[in-house]
Amino acid sequence: MSVARVLSPLRLATPQKNGQPSGGGVSTSMTEGLATPLRSVLTCGGCCRRYDDAAHRPKFLSCFHTACLACLRKGFSGGKVVCPTCSRVTEGKSADSLPDNTQLCTILLNMSSLNLHDLASGPNQRDTCTAHTARINFWCDTCRVPLCRDCTVVAHRETDGHKVRDHDQAVAVLRAEVRSSVSEARTLLQETRRLRHDQRKYLLRQLDAARAYEKQLKSELKALDNDKKDESRGLDRLETDSAQETSLVSLQDLSQKAGSLVMRLSRDLSSAKAVLADSFLTLGKLNRSQDDLDALELKSSASGSPGSPARGCVDRRSQSLAGHYSSRRQVHNGRANKVAMLRPALSLESPLPSIKPLPRVYLDLSIQGIQQTARLVIELRPDKAPKLCENFTLLCTGAQGFGYRGSEVFRCLPGWWLQGGDFQHNDGEGGRAALDDKEFITAETTELEPRPGAVEMLCMSTNDQGNLMVGSQFFIHVKKYSYTHVFAYVIDGLDLVDKMTQLGDSAHVYRPSKTITIADCGLLAA
Repeated sequence: MSVARVLSPLRLATPQKNGQPSGGGVSTSMTEGLATPLRSVLTCGGCCRRYDDAAHRPKFLSCFHTACLACLRKGFSGGKVVCPTCSRVTEGKSADSLPDNTQLCTILLNMSSLNLHDLASGPNQRDTCTAHTARINFWCDTCRVPLCRDCTVVAHRETDGHKVRDHDQAVAVLRAEVRSSVSEARTLLQETRRLRHDQRKYLLRQLDAARAYEKQLKSELKALDNDKKDESRGLDRLETDSAQETSLVSLQDLSQKAGSLVMRLSRDLSSAKAVLADSFLTLGKLNRSQDDLDALELKSSASGSPGSPARGCVDRRSQSLAGHYSSRRQVHNGRANKVAMLRPALSLESPLPSIKPLPRVYLDLSIQGIQQTARLVIELRPDKAPKLCENFTLLCTGAQGFGYRGSEVFRCLPGWWLQGGDFQHNDGEGGRAALDDKEFITAETTELEPRPGAVEMLCMSTNDQGNLMVGSQFFIHVKKYSYTHVFAYVIDGLDLVDKMTQLGDSAHVYRPSKTITIADCGLLAA
């Protein structure tokens, strides 16, 4: 059934009386009082079109509001549609699959023969006074009721404070008031819709912020898990170091025992040397005695006397001493061999090889209003990140004609970090690398501990391979967090960095409230 057929009896036409439109207002008010709520029920809240059984068929939403099929088809996307009345979401396969508002359809079918003028007809006509049955020609602004001529004389006299005017003039004034009220209502409706739209956008932003916060929390939880794993690995390293220290103590005990044994061997060697000296003296005496005996023997041979018995005694004594000397020498050689066997153990006491010290650079920071500068000493780790360390050193020394000297620390997050290195703009939008004549270089991922005092380069972009690229901007962290590009540590002045981070102003993107300048920087001598 067409909506035109259903709603045609609801079209309000001014009744004819004596061939002319009636000027009364009582019946009109009654008719409009009945038609206004029906119009709000029979029209769509989205497009303000009246419902019908075709393109504007009334459809039920999950929020129990009703909208026409045409509006739902326009707003349907991804299996969801937003209610034009309360902005709640209804899910479904399509707009046509949503259920019809059967109650409203029944009302439309049963109203085809309804005529509001029949409801308004009765003994009280709008152009007749109910009290005096006379024609209504006046209007009381004070009581806001239509009047006949008798009413103006009896109950609504101007002398009693009633303001009476002509009926047609009152109708024009009331129409103007109605138009003004309608205009204000439309303005209020538009403002309400705008506020509803703004509120929806605000809620969506809050939802996005909540999701981002949830993502950040998950990231921080993951970082905490990584920190826990790092702590476990650190405990394992501590246990290994403890075992190594125990082994070192055992080696030191063995070294002390070897030292005491060497001392005993030295004493035995001294004794052996003394015995050898005595033996050599005795041998010398025996040799002289042998010469004397040879001379006596020659004399006795020349005289023809038999050999002297003293010669045999001397020979036996000489052989005995020779055997004693030989045995002493063997004992001495045996002890010498023992000493030779113990010599490798003495190598434990040899000095350790010298270790080359790590390079260090310094940054002298000047704070606005404070005459004295604060020096930071940074120890680089070229063994872990050679390119990052070389780039940072060149920027500190200014060997390429540009560097950190004179630049500012342009961002401080209280209790977390300070950021600097933008020697071009001092706002985080500039800076470049000093290595390989390139604006940015590939960042090196290290496994250095992210402890307080860690120095990290800021990643500015990525290359075609997806590698992170860095320039000259850097962070100095005062709180442990999760970093991947740590290449150095502040070994002196970290407490000053912590105090400088407190100068960050959250109202101005954490720019320091006082200007912090790198007054001087360079490489420290080894």
